[in-house]
Amino acid sequence: MPRDRADPSEALETHITFFDVDRDGEITRDEIHQGLEELGFSPLVATVLAPVLAIALPRRVEDLLEVRHDDTGAFTSDGAFDEDAFEAWWRRTDRDGDGRLSRWELLCGSVALADDPISLGASVGELQLLHHLLAEDGGLSRASVLRFLDGSWFAELIARRDAQSSP
Repeated sequence: MPRDRADPSEALETHITFFDVDRDGEITRDEIHQGLEELGFSPLVATVLAPVLAIALPRRVEDLLEVRHDDTGAFTSDGAFDEDAFEAWWRRTDRDGDGRLSRWELLCGSVALADDPISLGASVGELQLLHHLLAEDGGLSRASVLRFLDGSWFAELIARRDAQSSP
């Protein structure tokens, strides 16, 4: 059953707070695990990914809000979604102009903006997970990436999964 989601005014906050289950401002390994399972990852995959993400990312929501999603440049310094920056990233990343991002295009887009190995690893991992969850017809649509960045895709995935598992 999906958890109720707050509707924070900032896009980056919506994106991040999905994993803060108890809304205490800190995201634990167990909360990451629970969130990954809610998104449809198997318990085994969630068990493997949760500690990696817990180590790689800041624990406090406040600190995560400073990360700014450098892989797309889609957030301003105050956490608001920057449509112009996103559009520029999309144009650079959709190399074949088909309106969908392949795994290869996501990889190239991540490498282009990463300024250190940890950022590169986090960016590649996150965007590849996104591709795994939301790709249709071999790629990610612009709308899917936007839903990912504003956080609304989390609730959509949970609702879709719950509808598929209902009798």
